[in-house]
Amino acid sequence: MGLRGKIPEPTALRILKGKGGKPLEKCEPKPKIGTPERPEWVDGEARKCWDQLVPQLHEVGVLTVIDGNALARYCATWVRWKDAERFLAENGPTCTGPDSDGVTKKYPENDIFDKLAVQLTTLEREFGLTPSARTRIRTEPIEDTSEFDEFLAKGKRKA
Repeated sequence: MGLRGKIPEPTALRILKGKGGKPLEKCEPKPKIGTPERPEWVDGEARKCWDQLVPQLHEVGVLTVIDGNALARYCATWVRWKDAERFLAENGPTCTGPDSDGVTKKYPENDIFDKLAVQLTTLEREFGLTPSARTRIRTEPIEDTSEFDEFLAKGKRKA
């Protein structure tokens, strides 16, 4: 049996919204911000999707080192959705079967396409990949510093 009730908001989000009521969670996990390792099974088109998204998600500060499987699932789902979309673009949404006396039927890919679109939207919200999802996410910008920048910073502290 699955968990019941409303999905809890992260503590940081509750603080930003000024939510009262239930006490704030003090032991909420805080995974390290960073780039997760790409699972070995992510290949082909899914790998291209991964390679495109990871730097962008890292840049905006929503990616942590433990997000690899969720992101891999998004990439795999996106490939399946794209395959269904490609099929429908080539064949149209309906067909007439040889034994159906001219009755027009929808291809199964229509339902596959729709279900995958819902799954993608859910995963996109988790990573802030939709405009409305981004309005609900607050992060600290990630500053990638080079060794030279760190060297300069050390020199400023001594002065």
